[in-house]
Order: sequence, then structure tokens, then C-alpha cells
Amino acid sequence: VLFAQDLEDRMQWGLGSQGIPNEWTKSTGKGVRVGVIDTGRPDHEDVAESIVASKNFSSSNTDLDRHGHSTHVCSILGARRNGKGVVGVAPDCEIVTAKALGEDGSGTDEAVASSIYYCLEQGCDILSMSLGGGYSQRIAEAVNRALLAGKYVVSAAGNEGARGMGYPAKSGHTVAVASY
Repeated sequence: VLFAQDLEDRMQWGLGSQGIPNEWTKSTGKGVRVGVIDTGRPDHEDVAESIVASKNFSSSNTDLDRHGHSTHVCSILGARRNGKGVVGVAPDCEIVTAKALGEDGSGTDEAVASSIYYCLEQGCDILSMSLGGGYSQRIAEAVNRALLAGKYVVSAAGNEGARGMGYPAKSGHTVAVASY
């Protein structure tokens, strides 16, 4: 078992509770490219080396994450073992950020769909969307293209609790992720 002090980084509580350090003997994410469709490119030393491409599809004038949510997601996913901060689940993965959501955390169907297509063009193996809303034909077509290309599409179940899941998680074609 590896401990945070052995890594010279702080391990997030969830990683230890899920046995992730033991899984690093099998894979650290090397060779896996993940598209994070969210609030933009993190400007943080723990994930800077993970980011291999970034593009803005929101109404913002920058691809940088001025909201903070994408930085949080990218850190959980791919924060490097660099002797600083935290370590991510897959510290050797590559991350492509597509900014579909602006500084207020909202975006358009067109921005989300364009972000999905961009991640596919960038060779992403997995697409992560910590977002949701009502059904959108435009997003459905983009998600279907990703699925037909053999990509894993992960999306947030949402913050609606008993009122139900948001789309695209509700579609049944993505891996829906919820918090408890």
C-alpha cells in the first residue's frame, strides 16, 4: 500500500478509501486521453502538465477556468505526482479541456456538442461531462457519435436529488455519476 507521504503529495481521501493507490500498480492512466467538457483549462501546477490541448466554445473570452469547477474535475482525474498538492486518480493521463460552460457555470447546447466533437478530433478515449440539463437533440447526436466511435462518455447525474437526473446522464447511454 502506498501512502501520501510516500508520494510526496497529499492523496485525496476518496482515493485511499477506494483503494486507488493499489490500482496504480496496474495503471496510472498512461496512454489514456480524457476530454473534460466543463468550465475551461485549469491554471494550476498540479494539472498543468496533464493538459495537452484546450479550446473555448463558451461565450467567455478565454479558455481558462475562471469558475473553478473544471480545475476541481481535472485535479481529481489527473493531478500529477509532482511533490506538491494532490494526486489524481490517473496521474499519468493526458487531458483535453473543452470550455463549454462560462464563468457562471452555464452554457449552450451548441457549445456542449461542439466540445464533444472537439474532444473526438483530439483523440480522446473518454469524455467527461460534469454537466446536465434538459434533453437536447444536438447533444444527443454528439454523444451518439462518440459512442459509435467506441468512446466512453461519463456524465453527471446532476444535483436534482429525488427530482431525477439531468441529460445526458438520463439518456441511459452514458456512465452516469452521482455523489452521495
